[in-house]
Amino acid sequence: MRKRLFRAALFAGLTVALASCVKEEIGQPLAGVPDAGQSSWQDDDVVSGWVRIKLKPEAEALRVGAFTRGAVESGDPRLDEIAQELGVTQIRRVFLDGGKFAERRRKYGLHLWYDLKIDDSVPVTRAERSFGELENVQVAQPIRRVHMESYAIMPAESVYEPALTTARQSATADEMPFDDPDLAKQWHYHNDGSIPGSIAGADINLFEGWKVAGTYGDPKVIVAVMDHGVQYDHPDLAANMWVNPNEIPGNGIDDDGNGVVDDIHGANFMVNWSGDPEKRPTGNISPGNHGTHVAGTIAAVNGNGVGCCGVAGGSNTGDGVRLMTLQFFDERGSDDIPMLEAFAYAADMGAVIVNCSWTINQTGLGKDTSDAIQYFVDNAGTDENGVQDGPMKGGLVVCAAGNTGSDMVYYPARDARTVAVASMTPFYEVADYSEYGESIDLLAPGGANSQTESNSALFIYSTLPNGRYGYMSGTSMACPHVSGVAALILSKYKAMGFTAADLRRRLEGSVRPIGDYMAPKYSGKIGNGLVDVALMDLDFPTEGPSAITDLKAEATAASVTISFPVPIDGNGMPVAKYNLEYAEVVNGVAGETQKMILTNNFDAGERFVYVFQGKSEAEYKFRINAVDRYGNETEYVEFQSATDIYENHAPQLLREFSDVTIEVDDVADLAKNVKKFILNTYFKEPDTEYGDAITYSFRVSDESVVAVELLNGLTLQVTPLKAGTCTVTVVATDKRGAAIEAPIFFTIKAPEPETPPAEDPDDVELRPGLNLYPNPVGDQMTLALNDRILSVNQRIVITWYDAAARQVMEVSKQLDGNSRVTVPEVSRLAPGTYTVRVTLGDHSYTSSMIKL
Repeated sequence: MRKRLFRAALFAGLTVALASCVKEEIGQPLAGVPDAGQSSWQDDDVVSGWVRIKLKPEAEALRVGAFTRGAVESGDPRLDEIAQELGVTQIRRVFLDGGKFAERRRKYGLHLWYDLKIDDSVPVTRAERSFGELENVQVAQPIRRVHMESYAIMPAESVYEPALTTARQSATADEMPFDDPDLAKQWHYHNDGSIPGSIAGADINLFEGWKVAGTYGDPKVIVAVMDHGVQYDHPDLAANMWVNPNEIPGNGIDDDGNGVVDDIHGANFMVNWSGDPEKRPTGNISPGNHGTHVAGTIAAVNGNGVGCCGVAGGSNTGDGVRLMTLQFFDERGSDDIPMLEAFAYAADMGAVIVNCSWTINQTGLGKDTSDAIQYFVDNAGTDENGVQDGPMKGGLVVCAAGNTGSDMVYYPARDARTVAVASMTPFYEVADYSEYGESIDLLAPGGANSQTESNSALFIYSTLPNGRYGYMSGTSMACPHVSGVAALILSKYKAMGFTAADLRRRLEGSVRPIGDYMAPKYSGKIGNGLVDVALMDLDFPTEGPSAITDLKAEATAASVTISFPVPIDGNGMPVAKYNLEYAEVVNGVAGETQKMILTNNFDAGERFVYVFQGKSEAEYKFRINAVDRYGNETEYVEFQSATDIYENHAPQLLREFSDVTIEVDDVADLAKNVKKFILNTYFKEPDTEYGDAITYSFRVSDESVVAVELLNGLTLQVTPLKAGTCTVTVVATDKRGAAIEAPIFFTIKAPEPETPPAEDPDDVELRPGLNLYPNPVGDQMTLALNDRILSVNQRIVITWYDAAARQVMEVSKQLDGNSRVTVPEVSRLAPGTYTVRVTLGDHSYTSSMIKL
């Protein structure tokens, strides 16, 4: 077999990148679950005009409903004061009472969450801060948007498939386990390589897996599809839809007392945030493309002579797993935001697996979502008393990693309590659109790259609304493969005492490496490997893997080639990965230890080979061990190696900087003409293979003409301040001190800024309200209030917001006898346009300000 050689560049930035991709460990909600990145979010990630709070357990419940602005009566006087200040007009609960599960929900603090509608002009950051300071509030946060990755749909009838017709649909009945006519299109289950461009074996090995499982599903296993609504009467889905046994269809009554009327196959959790504050989930499902496609992969009915097959879709004898539709999106792409109640509903109504083919962001999960996930993980499969009444105890949350092709996995997949799924193409490669990173758990087929691959037959084939079928691709499509495999495994191993942890361990052990086809950058970042249904029955080994022996380390100018025979686990299978630790040794002392994970894509009996790339003339201390698919580890093996010398070359200039001329008619427009230069497009380090790197610095000939900043060490930002000429010299220096310089010539044309209205502030004629002068402002500003309500010597709070409505500074000042105050703190602000808000008791004043 052809050997695989892995290389990795281990420069200073790598440690940060790896650390940022590790699964976030989240504690129990009853002990206070920390929020991963609670204050880290972008404007596009949150709902404007709303803030979400969680009360402390000892606080009184708030009154909910719609209120006239300024007349909020929540029952908490201090909260009402802040609500009046921020223009709150609605308060509503995030989670329902839960009927017979109310006590359990209260134990998890779900009753403490509320949403408050604030005035649209109020920045969410301000509301978050103001409510967060209240004594009875333990969490105040924005409401994070949930994103469905962009996707393309190719209806089956629009795809020309001559090769498919001749090669796969001519297969005999013996070759296809079911009579569903479109099963041949589902290469992702069984890929024989006959579809042009595909590679045999790039699949989940489902046909063999069904034989190993000895079952095709089980109706006791309920999988919740938290997505678009599922077409519950689709000819290929209807027989496998979950049916609420305690709800009478169409009578308009909440028969089972769970707070949702006519929830026969699930519930619609969409909420219009500008609408009725009392709006509750409903049983009215609006089928969508994405959700119906996901559902078909999990459990389209097998053997019914119609359409396609599902991973755990049974055999047309009532034995498929059941699909619960939890509508989390619709097709409008509107500002509607789903309710987290869906997680609690899923747990209470019997689902034990939730498929989440959507993302939140890359910065943080949010305490609200964390609480909802924890409730499902802990309580799925149990009754209101915590006694197991389902096929297993506890819940499994399966999540798509994201479709931007970066090594920053999106939440909720990045959370340690979820199973994170990356996408594989029919070419045995990690899809270039797929997120990857150390927080990935499994790889599954998601289809070819929809941006570059024109053959839709290489996408994922499944059900669509209106009884149709079609192709889609993405990690959203990879995710339901894993949910379906989990459901199939549970169908075989369900039992009293069987837990979600047992299922996860068996699921993550049912994998195989993708071998020669994995690019080096994915090493250690695709989890245990490609999910393989036929490996579900591997026993948990009673002993760990065999030790690493016969290790060799061969050094070159800036690399160390590490090799050894692949250890095997207790089942005779190759280990899944390796933990590699390294530290540079200087003067005999080892520095800070860095850690990384290496995926094993070599077979048992082969020699694992890895090329560590550091820097030249350096000594390294290493430790490495092996980890099997069940998490069992070997002892560490320690060794040292030193790299050789290389000839240094100075950084190179790729292109000259163009001269820059900025001309404005109003000095206030200068701050709008910021120039940015991505420096690695102008300079090149010729010795990167030896670990060399460039550090940038700059000189400015006249700092009164332009302000210069170096952002993230790579981007030069230049802000014009006044008319004039100057030169900004960029210096690129390598690790050995070799440098090259390049100038940027700036010419700024602008009128002189207006002088202040008067030398003596007392002589300034004030307009009503807030007055700022001079404006534009340099290093000092005078603020004056002209309002008949004022009395002398009052204290005010001054808050500055940038152009993105983010608070950047706040100070408290005492007005003098003329209702004026000097504000030297403006010198801290970067050049730009700001909104200034002055708060005085119940009154506030706003004005715009330009900082030079």
